[in-house]
Formats: sequence, C-alpha cells, structure tokens
Amino acid sequence: MPRRLLTEEEQLEMVDTTLPPNLFDTLAEEEDFVPPEVSREFKQLIKDREEKQKREAEARIARRKQSKKRRASRAKKEVIALFDATIVETDLMYDSGDWTDAEPRHLVSLFGKMHAKVYGLAFTELDENGWYQAVAMAKRFVEAEFSGEMDAALDFYQWLWTEETRKHTWKIQNFKPLTRLSVYATFGKKYITDYRLNIAHRQRRI
Repeated sequence: MPRRLLTEEEQLEMVDTTLPPNLFDTLAEEEDFVPPEVSREFKQLIKDREEKQKREAEARIARRKQSKKRRASRAKKEVIALFDATIVETDLMYDSGDWTDAEPRHLVSLFGKMHAKVYGLAFTELDENGWYQAVAMAKRFVEAEFSGEMDAALDFYQWLWTEETRKHTWKIQNFKPLTRLSVYATFGKKYITDYRLNIAHRQRRI
C-alpha cells in the first residue's frame, strides 16, 4: 500500500518553531557557561586573592628575616659575654695555678695571654668571631688527642709554650727572623708528635 504524504498542516505540527523568550537565559542554564560580567568579577576576585597571598608571603619572609636578625644578635651577645667571662676566668686560673675547672675555651684564652707574654703583642686575630672558631678547634683537639682529658692537654700546652719561649729568645739573641705560633698549629697535629717524643724521652730519663 503506498505511503500517504503528510499535509502541510501536519508537517508544521511536527516542527517546533518556537524560540525561547530569552536566548541569553537559556545559555546561562548551560553548566559551563559564564556570563561576561560574572567572568570579570571572578577574575577580579582571583587577582585580589593572589595579591593578598603575595602580601602575606612577603610579610612572612620579613618576619623570618627579622627573627633571624634577632637570634643572630642574641647569639653574638652571648658569645661576647662568654668571651669576656672566659678571659677573666683564665686570668684567675693562671694567677692561682689551679686549672681544675679548665675547659677547652680556657686554652684559647690562654693562647692569647701567652702570645702577649712571649711576643709582647696582643693576638688581635682572636676577636669574638675568631675566638668562637678557635674554641671549636680546641674542643676537637682535646677530644681527639687526649680523649677529652684537660690535664693532659694542659701538660701539652705547658710544654709547647716553654719550647716556644726558648726558641723565641734564641732567635732574638741570634738576630734570626721571628715567627709566631698560630691557633691552627697549636690545635692541630703539627706539634703533637714532637710533644709525645719529648714525653717518651722524659719518661726514659726517669
């Protein structure tokens, strides 16, 4: 049976020719659509948020720097106080001959005292910063060479400066170029073997 053709009226009924009253409102219902004015506001919010985060980060960095400066200043004051106290304590120990409470830091201050006594010159390199580094060297030296025994370290110190005084006097009397002991040589391995050799020789003589 041949298929019947639709009339013009029937065809119009099958086609939805009605447009939405507001095309913009229809598009706004779409999930991914952002109206231009909303997009501008959103971008401004993002910009404001980024600027706020930047200001907060800069403020945190500034606070950390300030805190670091305060800690450094406080640490420096503590080093200076310990430096001054150690000099006083070393002078008292030297005058009394009682080194019972001596620590490696006192060896460093004693170095400065002996330097002035033997050479007639202040050891100007031994300021607060240099002193702090020298104390660290002295601690390692006493621990490594004398197992932390301060009596043994003081015996070495006495031998070292006795020998240096003798050598320095001989150089002056014989018009020889003058040299000085250094902190690095004193708390290094340069003289420790000579000291032990002399200790062994001393024991054989006894």
